[in-house]
Amino acid sequence: MSDLASLNFVGIYDGRLVYATYANLPLCQIVIVSQTSGQSFGGVDVDGSGSTEILIPAGMAPGPYYLEPQRNGVWTYLTRSAVFNIGGPAEPQ
Repeated sequence: MSDLASLNFVGIYDGRLVYATYANLPLCQIVIVSQTSGQSFGGVDVDGSGSTEILIPAGMAPGPYYLEPQRNGVWTYLTRSAVFNIGGPAEPQ
């Protein structure tokens, strides 16, 4: 069993929820980050390993995004997810 942190994009459901799995994360918040602007959106507190869903905020611009764990609004450098699209194909790139 690996102790490496991981964060995986699973899919977008109902066009409004991003589902993800994570492992070995310290207490942090998983946020959606725009690959284009670097702006972060939403967020859910997690600790350890499990799965979660993040509500896509209304009015979010279509484009490429990824998930990353943050502590106090700063990327933890532990891991981040594959890039995925909101407002377009939801498959990882």
